[in-house]
Amino acid sequence: MLPVVQGQKPPTVFTPGKKKRINLVAVCLNIFLPWFLFSALYAILSFSFHYQSPAGSWACVGGGVVIVVISLALALRARSNAERDPSW
Repeated sequence: MLPVVQGQKPPTVFTPGKKKRINLVAVCLNIFLPWFLFSALYAILSFSFHYQSPAGSWACVGGGVVIVVISLALALRARSNAERDPSW
């Protein structure tokens, strides 16, 4: 428990009036992009497109892998940027 000085408000760990804004685009991308990528690749490999055009279906899988590798590279670059303050 934090000590209370007489005549002052009790200290709190929360800073009143300071609200962090949430990047809605980033939140939506982190929720829906992996779900959409998995669903699209699962559908491509499950339905007739896979049997009618195997090279096209594996090209789509390769495109999915490229998307994942790009997002990994961006995450590692953001993590290595030690100059920034944490956003929490």
